[in-house]
Amino acid sequence: MNPATAMAAAEPAAPRVLHGFCGFNLGGAQARFLRLARAFPSQSLHLVSAMDDSYAAMELLADLPNIRACPVETAPRSMRRNVSAMVATIRRELPSLVASYNWGAIEWALACALTRTRHVHVEDGFGPDEADRRHLRRNLGRRALLALSSGELVVCSSNLERIARHEWGIPARRIHYIPNGVDISAIRLRSTRTARSIFARDDGEIVLGTLAMLRPEKNLGAMLRIVADVEHVRLVIAGDGPERESLEQTARALGVDDRVEFLGRRDDVATLLAELDVFALTSRTEQLPMALLEAMAAGLPAVATDVGDVAAALAPANRSYIVAQEPDALAAATRALVADPALRESIGRANRARVESHYSQHEMVRAWSEILQLEAIAPA
Repeated sequence: MNPATAMAAAEPAAPRVLHGFCGFNLGGAQARFLRLARAFPSQSLHLVSAMDDSYAAMELLADLPNIRACPVETAPRSMRRNVSAMVATIRRELPSLVASYNWGAIEWALACALTRTRHVHVEDGFGPDEADRRHLRRNLGRRALLALSSGELVVCSSNLERIARHEWGIPARRIHYIPNGVDISAIRLRSTRTARSIFARDDGEIVLGTLAMLRPEKNLGAMLRIVADVEHVRLVIAGDGPERESLEQTARALGVDDRVEFLGRRDDVATLLAELDVFALTSRTEQLPMALLEAMAAGLPAVATDVGDVAAALAPANRSYIVAQEPDALAAATRALVADPALRESIGRANRARVESHYSQHEMVRAWSEILQLEAIAPA
């Protein structure tokens, strides 16, 4: 063997990771992937597969040559067909690792077991059907499939870590808690805002705002009822989804449509957050939402429902305004923040400091680089 051949043989192959999603429209897991993708080392290749064949979020990665779609022919409620297609994809693409995301893509675990491919499964939370109690069948399914693949589990919240151990029976040694993180330097502090141009407000109005997919589990109807119950409040909702028409009808029925603005999907998140006074989150189920961390980085106080790691993530000064999923409690917490500008400012500063110390994007990237074995990953 000549020296050049020997050197090439000694060099490890560039990482090749297949990421299996149920769908690749923009949501929590996909939003985190978009951030991580820009830090992946250029010599690594990342294949994105969506079981529902939706790849809308890929357009946001079009400038990255090492990220490409990898369609797999799957069908709803057809595990045998799905696993067969996944096995064929693994054998064709030869990934060094398969990462599957949430229950909808759990079948990748079985495909990895059959092909003896390293597997990491990621859980970010639940839909409305499992907001209060998980399905026994899914608990058993996670336990069995992750045992077959010998896969590691990544969770974004301490609440999910507890559920994984006690409900899914996953050994602690195979669970990795990696909280979401945000690029603090990319988000302007609320106090630095200039002329408002995204939405109008009347004199004396306090602007309550949120960033969310308009889906049932986000419980945005509760946010509309806050506007109906609290005077001098304007609500701004950034995001889109299947609930939009229904929410617009609800706003009209409550007589608050003149104080509610639906902005649709926005890419200028930092600009929007800089124009808000209070961030709102009324979800029935969450773990550690990226939008909340971005609002904290912008120096905003939050009124929110007590779900997942929301209360633990916020600064202690903000925790009095994290309440049960009841209209009266949400309205009372909002009134208290609306009435006191100095309180809003002090809580906002504490939230910013909390993000800086606990939820940086740099630390999130570092932890994910170890899981995906991308040692050459660039700093965020």
